Amino acid sequence: MDKQKLIYQKNIQNNIGLKIQIARKEANIKQNKLSKMLNVSNVTVSRWESGGIKPAIETIRKISEITGKPISYFFGEKQVTEPQASYGAIKDIAKLEIAIEAMKKDLQECKDNFKIILKKLEKMQK
Repeated sequence: MDKQKLIYQKNIQNNIGLKIQIARKEANIKQNKLSKMLNVSNVTVSRWESGGIKPAIETIRKISEITGKPISYFFGEKQVTEPQASYGAIKDIAKLEIAIEAMKKDLQECKDNFKIILKKLEKMQK
C-alpha cells in the first residue's frame, strides 16, 4: 500500500473517531455510558474517538441509533477538525469568554476613571 493511501485511510479513521466524539457529546452521553451501551470497554471508545482504532460498521450503525445521527454522518465527506471536536478546545473557549468579560469590566472601569480624571482636569483649568 502506498504512503498516500495509508495517510488517506488514517485521516478517514481519525475523522470517524472525531465524528463519534461529537455525536456522543451532542447526545449528552459520557464515554463510559456509551461503552456500556455497546458492550465494549471505555478504552475502546476512547481509542475510536482518538483515531487509534476504527470501529466495525455494525458498531457505527449502533452508535448512529444511540446518538440519533444518520449513519451517513459518520462517513460524510465533510472533514471534522480537531478544534471543532475537542472538549479541551470548548473549555478553552469558555475560559476565553470569561476572560473577555473580565476585560470588558476592566475597560469600563478604566473609562470611568478616565472620565473622573478629565473632570478634575477641567476643574483645574477653570
